[in-house]
Amino acid sequence: MSLNRRSFVKFLGVSPTLISPFSFPVASFAQPSSSVASAPERSDHAVELPFRHIHLDFHTSPAITGVGEDFTPDGFGRTLKDASINSITVFAKCHHGMAYYPTKVGIQHPNLKIDLLGGMIEGCHKYGVLVVAYISTMYDQYMWRHHGDWRVLDENGDEVGLGRSAGPMKVELGRVCLNSPMVDYLAAQAEEVLKNYDVDGVWYDNMSYPAGAAAAPLACWIARRLVSIPPSLRTAPSTRKSSWNGP
Repeated sequence: MSLNRRSFVKFLGVSPTLISPFSFPVASFAQPSSSVASAPERSDHAVELPFRHIHLDFHTSPAITGVGEDFTPDGFGRTLKDASINSITVFAKCHHGMAYYPTKVGIQHPNLKIDLLGGMIEGCHKYGVLVVAYISTMYDQYMWRHHGDWRVLDENGDEVGLGRSAGPMKVELGRVCLNSPMVDYLAAQAEEVLKNYDVDGVWYDNMSYPAGAAAAPLACWIARRLVSIPPSLRTAPSTRKSSWNGP
């Protein structure tokens, strides 16, 4: 599979959340068993929801240490099998912009020393559990911090996601506009995951413009500078420094 900008955007247009590039088999429920099952075979019929699915939310700050230190593929897969899980979403890249596998395209979590994505897929397929790879799209805090001209702007030209009202109990994340080189970056990440891992589907998350944001085609500074926009709305990229000095 080769993804360019046009094919990737068309691919995303199928659904803003769960997209399966392959057909799932119909998953049947079985009682917990210690026996090892073969990975489910794909078929050509329509996708159906599994009997018991887990979305393994794993947005992990680059400040967190020891990520995946005690992980074992067999232990992961066996635990899911014993809990009668037959499908799970695992993270390829989270909203911090951190990848959980050795990547030549993105940024691997600085405190992850193993191929966590590959290990989770291996463990799941060993016990017959389907695996969907999660990729965050417009929420990518690494790219948001490093590319001010890609940031989503509101109707006044202010950046969305500066954390003005953020606090311990309220998270406010910056959004990166897809009408920028960000879409090419996402296409390259998706291609890397699909070429290197035997996933059963892909979940593209966080693909929406917030209320009050500018019209999507002009939602970032890099797009606004190409057209005639009133100076008050054609703000320059932020010079705000990131508090994180990681890779």
